Amino acid sequence: MDSAKKIGAGIAASVGAVIGGGAVFSAGRLLDAAFDRNSTSFSRRARTAQPCGLPSFPVEDPEVLARMEGNALAIEERVQIWYRECDSERVSTTVGKGGINLSGRIFFAARPSRMWAILAHSYRSTGREMEKFARMYSERGFNVLNVDLRAHGESGGTMIGMGWQDGQDILEWVGYLTSRFGADISIVLHGQSMGAAAVLNASAWAQFPQVVGVVADSPFASLRDIAIRMIRRMFIPPAEPLYAVLRLAARARLGWDPSECNPVDTIVSSRVPTLIVHGSNDDIVPSVEAANLYYACGAQSKRLHIVADAGHMGAFFVDPDAYGDVVFDFFGKAGIV
Repeated sequence: MDSAKKIGAGIAASVGAVIGGGAVFSAGRLLDAAFDRNSTSFSRRARTAQPCGLPSFPVEDPEVLARMEGNALAIEERVQIWYRECDSERVSTTVGKGGINLSGRIFFAARPSRMWAILAHSYRSTGREMEKFARMYSERGFNVLNVDLRAHGESGGTMIGMGWQDGQDILEWVGYLTSRFGADISIVLHGQSMGAAAVLNASAWAQFPQVVGVVADSPFASLRDIAIRMIRRMFIPPAEPLYAVLRLAARARLGWDPSECNPVDTIVSSRVPTLIVHGSNDDIVPSVEAANLYYACGAQSKRLHIVADAGHMGAFFVDPDAYGDVVFDFFGKAGIV
């Protein structure tokens, strides 16, 4: 090889090394932004500061927004009264090889009950977001376990599970309840957004006959698609190359592939009665994803309920009473209650 070719090869190798090093660095930064519990890049909303977890996503119709805000304030007052009067207990369990401590709070029903609900919140939120549902179930005679998912709230862990690892953690909680309160209990799983993906995954993996029902509120069908939408909202496009970098980093550091962690693929195996609730005006997770999940679900008893005018995680606040009626009507028809 003559000197000119050697120089050219050396330059090409140097450029490749710089590009490769930059890609690795970018992958790590993007992974931390999306998954690290201490990052604020993907969490410009403070939903837990809103009454009862009222989402702060934009609502175009001022009348709908006013109704949601009024309902949120009224429910918040009722939740605070219920919270003070309800018998509750902080509980924990440990998961994974590293011994991650997961935290939750049990709310016991006013009268002894064998019915339980496990609640799972959304991305970068806490169990506080789900207290409105805890009250709803408690007043229907359910005991409630309201959890902080890994890397959220009082639970340990540094990296967010994105509904995938969380689904496995939910099953650990199911095991905790059955071992403590008996094998004759019945458990429904109820989640929002990322928490909805978690309970859908858990329902497909469940080896526990005690899991008798699932409510998934505003779930996403594909982790890849939701990640790309998040990147588009937070960064300058194109999003697909950035996602490819994120996927590379996740596979290397977390040991799982975001493109293979899709509830729409998982719930084909589910046989647990499943209710999917979604807003017609959801611009975070389009309602078509809810339809895709509904058709993919392998459960014989399933229902898709679209709430007009509701945005992402907004269905409850559009009409709280109607929301509860839909949930328990489904449970009744599925033979759960």
